[in-house]
Amino acid sequence: MRSMNPTFIALCAFLTAALASASTLPQVCNGAKDAHCLYTPIAAYRTQDPEIKATKGAIVSQERDPVGSITYLIKDGTAGQLTIFCHDGGGNKFLFDFGQGASSIVVDSVLNGNAKVYLNDNPGVYAGIGQTLILRSNSVGVDATVTCPH
Repeated sequence: MRSMNPTFIALCAFLTAALASASTLPQVCNGAKDAHCLYTPIAAYRTQDPEIKATKGAIVSQERDPVGSITYLIKDGTAGQLTIFCHDGGGNKFLFDFGQGASSIVVDSVLNGNAKVYLNDNPGVYAGIGQTLILRSNSVGVDATVTCPH
């Protein structure tokens, strides 16, 4: 039987303790250096919930806040994609790869909507159609935020 990664076990223990004390996933993300959060726009700006899947690693948990924004807790070392459809401007697909000190997000140009994404260590630089198509970060535990026009 294959043993579990000690970092993943520690993350699960941290998540369990934090959720038991009524913390939210954004609070967990701020405290975990071996995990990342991906934040979506509020429900009023989207036509449907985003589609997210991991091609490597794991999406550990998700939480919806009262206005319908969804936070995904993503294990370090996870790659995958998020597809989002905004009310104003169609759909976008973002390919993400969250790694310890080497994270990136790439805009997949198959869908050409108006959604944008930024990494939280550099909130003034967005990736989207008509802008830069790739973001990179060397920050440990960096998070990302997807936005829709409104």
